[in-house]
Amino acid sequence: MEERHVPLSTVAGRLGVSERTVRRWIKAGKLKATRPGRDYRIPESALRELVEEGEVFPKGRGSSPEPSLFNGPGDERRYKLEEARRAVHYIIERAERYEQELEHGPLLEDKTATRAADRAYILAVLAIEEFSSFNRWFFDVVARDLVKKIEDGNAPEFVDEFDSLEETFIERISHTQRVLLDNANRLAETQDQRDALARRRKTGDSNIKIRRHSA
Repeated sequence: MEERHVPLSTVAGRLGVSERTVRRWIKAGKLKATRPGRDYRIPESALRELVEEGEVFPKGRGSSPEPSLFNGPGDERRYKLEEARRAVHYIIERAERYEQELEHGPLLEDKTATRAADRAYILAVLAIEEFSSFNRWFFDVVARDLVKKIEDGNAPEFVDEFDSLEETFIERISHTQRVLLDNANRLAETQDQRDALARRRKTGDSNIKIRRHSA
């Protein structure tokens, strides 16, 4: 019986990641794929192998025909860790999007009516506000239960991996904020604009920080 191949979009939906992330895995050799025409097709066996090796996890309970990985002791903690991992992947992609907008053009619809300094300032402000919301969402919603279990000593096996996720999250967002703010400061035309950017930088730095010990 010929093995079934599934499209890239289906794989992304099953795993709860973007198609761009799946393409990156394919190019890195982490996921086997064929490419008839311009559309990647992934063998079911390759997807199953990736899941079974613990590289990725299905999106939610019962959302994939793959065998459940959440049976036995530690199921819920492992599931929470994978939710945190998917959240960090999403946040990183949003940070990359902001840097692409900085390189290729503003997020605003009207590119001609707004001066470069104003566009740069607005882009930086949008990113700071969105990242601040991500910070609250990640620690207060996605990772809240896992953080509590780690702090209570009930999930020691996940401490190192969660610390790595947390560090990646903070470093990526902090880097993007810094790039956007530096660009806006470079284009600022008045001291008032530079002072406003300094206040925004302080707000962004205080909002985006490791919160596990105070979560």
